[in-house]
Amino acid sequence: PAGAGAMGPILERVRGRFEAFKAATGIDPVKDVDTLVTGYALGGGAGAPGASYVMVAKGRGFDAEKLLAWAQGVYGAGLVRTDVRGVGTWKLNATSTAAVIDASTVVVGTEDWVKKAIDLAKDGGASAADAEALQAVVKRCDGTAAACVASLVTPEQAAMAKRLPVAGLDAARSFTLSLVLDPAVKLAINLELPSPAESGAVREALAKLIEDNRAFVGAMIPVVGDLLDAVVLEPQSEKLLVSLTLTDTLQKDLRAFLAEGAAAGMFGGAAGAGGVGGVPPPSPSSPPPGMLDAPPATGAPASPASAAPLPASAAPSLVPATGAAAAPASAAP
Repeated sequence: PAGAGAMGPILERVRGRFEAFKAATGIDPVKDVDTLVTGYALGGGAGAPGASYVMVAKGRGFDAEKLLAWAQGVYGAGLVRTDVRGVGTWKLNATSTAAVIDASTVVVGTEDWVKKAIDLAKDGGASAADAEALQAVVKRCDGTAAACVASLVTPEQAAMAKRLPVAGLDAARSFTLSLVLDPAVKLAINLELPSPAESGAVREALAKLIEDNRAFVGAMIPVVGDLLDAVVLEPQSEKLLVSLTLTDTLQKDLRAFLAEGAAAGMFGGAAGAGGVGGVPPPSPSSPPPGMLDAPPATGAPASPASAAPLPASAAPSLVPATGAAAAPASAAP
């Protein structure tokens, strides 16, 4: 509940901003936004060093003038309108541009992708609806999830996975990340490997990593040890489901840990001399194998990923499938 524990001030601040947005725009995100879809690509694009992204909100009652007035209150009165094919766009900061395409569609993202979204809304065109491999991954999202990320693994992601102490993880072709809130809080990652044998090998590597580090981590922070105990690894042919269900007890322990950590300065200053939750600070001895000795990435960096198309659920189609798909996300509020 708001006001309880270390998260209280943050929740109250979020609640205040939510109510201020409703009052200024006449939009209740819970009732008026049907879908919120995000697409991103590592590697960047024109005008967006490092990454390109777009978020598309579909719903009703989106008033461009009211939204602009609210944005000016948040980002400053100096926002300048630029027309793109008759649609007003506003540069919010160095990386984000916003546009109200019509009363049912709002787009926020890097300038290059916002322009693509406007072009596709005006002309129609290819999007993730025409990307068969990407759609197959998006369809693995559980319909009961409060939020779901679906991604084809890009060369950049594979290079990052290769640095992790889990042999074979970099061979993953795609993944989904789902958050379910009812009837219990559950986080699940569904990995697709090239074969059942490789799926089994990654499962064994993850199981060994957890086993090797359980005692060390649990001795420092008991609740994290309990979280490791709650991880379930389920091979499903070439797929591997990694899930974690937060029971009421685990949630209570996590809240207590966060509250004690905040009080001890763990999240924004020096921790108390006694450690957190009665656990003394760790000794300088080396952690067990696998914790910090990830092998370095080998080979030259991969070329940047191309712009990712959006899932078909974001009607109208908004981002073209130009080349290999990279990491779109689909989240329904």
